[in-house]
Amino acid sequence: MRSRRIVPLHADELSRLPEPCPRCVLDQQSRLDSTSWATATTAEWGQCGLVALNDQICIGYLILVPAEHLPRRGPYLTTSVSADAAVIVSLRVLDGFTGQGIGHQLVQGAAALAVRRRVRALETVGSYGQSSCSALPVRWLESVGFTVARDHPLTPRLRMDLSSTLRWAPDFGAAWQRLSDLVSRPVPPEPARFSAQE
Repeated sequence: MRSRRIVPLHADELSRLPEPCPRCVLDQQSRLDSTSWATATTAEWGQCGLVALNDQICIGYLILVPAEHLPRRGPYLTTSVSADAAVIVSLRVLDGFTGQGIGHQLVQGAAALAVRRRVRALETVGSYGQSSCSALPVRWLESVGFTVARDHPLTPRLRMDLSSTLRWAPDFGAAWQRLSDLVSRPVPPEPARFSAQE
């Protein structure tokens, strides 16, 4: 029986993730050349995102940074975010594993991490047109609890207010329980061992 779990992602593991989708602003070279934002987030939070594993193989990931560490590229060059938010800059579920709730679980985990760090909201850029792992479909984002905070014809900014998203309570509590031992440690956990093979 296959074992699936979600584990922390650290800055030094970004280069080991599967290559992003072709339109992602965090391309493989960017990860290797510019990880100061991820390093700062890992130093502050102990992680810079989450990885979904299936038998130790990465099947999805979410990259999360505080607003002050946001890498200014792609849609974030001109899109402002709120100072009280953590920002999902990339979320991808690999082909063959979509439609199984993995993306939703990653967002739940990001919300749990943000609340533990006393962050008031999650924000991200969505897309009304062609989506990517750095600009997810607006309709999907709304289905997991985001609302449009600043509209735009192509790339609106969406926000999930963690203090008032009551409909998340059952799933959120479960996600928090699963992740509480990962995000409350004063020292970052050992790096996850995973393969980037798809």
